[in-house]
Amino acid sequence: MDKIQKFTIIHISSEVYPFSKTGGLADVAYSLAKEQSKDETLRVVIFSPFYTNLINNSSEITSTGLITHINSGSGIFEYKLCKKAMNNLTIYFLSNEYFFGRSGFYAEDGKDYEDNDLRFGTFCNACLRFIEQLKLSPNIIHCHDWQSSFAPIFMKTLYRNEYRNTKSVLTIHNLAFQGIFHRESISRLSLPETLFHVDKLEYYGKINYLKGAIIYADMVTTVSISYAEEIKTTEFGCGLDGIMSKYSFKLKGILNGIDYDVWNPEHDDLIYKAYNRAMPEDKEENKKYITGKFGLSSNLPLFGMVSRLTEQKGADIIGEAITKIDLERANFIFLGDGDNKTTKYFEDISKKHKNVTLYIGYDEALAHEIYAASDFYLMPSRFEPCGLSQMIAMRYGTIPLVRNTGGLKDSVVDVDLGGYGIVFSGYSSEALLISLQRAIKIYYRSTKAMRKTIMGLNFSWTRSAKEYIGLYKDCFGHLF
Repeated sequence: MDKIQKFTIIHISSEVYPFSKTGGLADVAYSLAKEQSKDETLRVVIFSPFYTNLINNSSEITSTGLITHINSGSGIFEYKLCKKAMNNLTIYFLSNEYFFGRSGFYAEDGKDYEDNDLRFGTFCNACLRFIEQLKLSPNIIHCHDWQSSFAPIFMKTLYRNEYRNTKSVLTIHNLAFQGIFHRESISRLSLPETLFHVDKLEYYGKINYLKGAIIYADMVTTVSISYAEEIKTTEFGCGLDGIMSKYSFKLKGILNGIDYDVWNPEHDDLIYKAYNRAMPEDKEENKKYITGKFGLSSNLPLFGMVSRLTEQKGADIIGEAITKIDLERANFIFLGDGDNKTTKYFEDISKKHKNVTLYIGYDEALAHEIYAASDFYLMPSRFEPCGLSQMIAMRYGTIPLVRNTGGLKDSVVDVDLGGYGIVFSGYSSEALLISLQRAIKIYYRSTKAMRKTIMGLNFSWTRSAKEYIGLYKDCFGHLF
């Protein structure tokens, strides 16, 4: 009886923290579901691929014994179902060694796998099959990004009878990634050829699965209010601005949150010394630790950044700006990776300037240390759908320096406007340089007061999860 009464939400995501992660998608999929599961009237389940060679904590994942076979235009593919229960959630992992036993999540040696449509298309198909086998009877299937965008399409075509009482929600975490493939992809996934139409999946002679999901999903969300508006413009629409405008009646921006169980300086085992809002001076001990670790002065303002070194994240203007600033007045620590050209550019800067430290790759412990130690967090993105790093930084009392775009615009208010961060508008190294100079002045004037302010802000998932529940209600006309 309990199962029948509960409103069932299923999240489909190509990544889920803490098992598989390349970026914020994994954090959001897990944290949102975890927060929703606190509501006793909801049953929340996650489906994700089992990346044999890449998944963390695989020993904790057990087999359900269930198997399904997906008959596509490219062959028959077997999927096995595994699961892990945690925090009132059940996470199901779909195992197929051929598709998900590779050395990369989506790409290898900088090149996307050519069969990503088949990998994630059959994965989504198998998810729908297993949902039926498990008799979950979902009210909502919540899909994340293009890798799970196949599900709303299948639900309205191949499975329209089986899922006629289920609504689908698509969340676009980054519109730049769309799942574009050759026309033959339709037959590879045994989808109806009628979908190759300008009003459906056709996109300049190819197939665009994210476009299809936008059309077929019952509701579409983006990860901030401002980004929902920006993607309706030519500048940020990534070629889909017309579609986003056409379907704006079902488009809503909901700002992401962060998991305060994971990102909490008071109980963070990965930082040098725990601290809280009442004693933010202990943050200085973390700064002394990391500056000593990298041979930097602890008496200068420290700018940190944990990010992909790409143009989207502002890597081009950062490189230009920090070479123009008087580096005897500030320290910089970068943790991340990018293409060979950008990485080499930052390596050359770090070799030439002793005040610039670069760690190529990703290190979870070092990421926490940088958030805890830095005075300022750099995030001068060209565009930013939401951004989690600025929220994490503020949780750790690190002042965000951001560009006025997307989720950064929605979460950071400039100190000169009565806010708690440093915000600039124009995307240029000159604009960033001025902001860096402002930050250095603030460092010697009001850093401590700003730290207490930003550590008192609330960017937890509680608010966002409630907004999603409201969105689900809208799908059903407030019938639950």
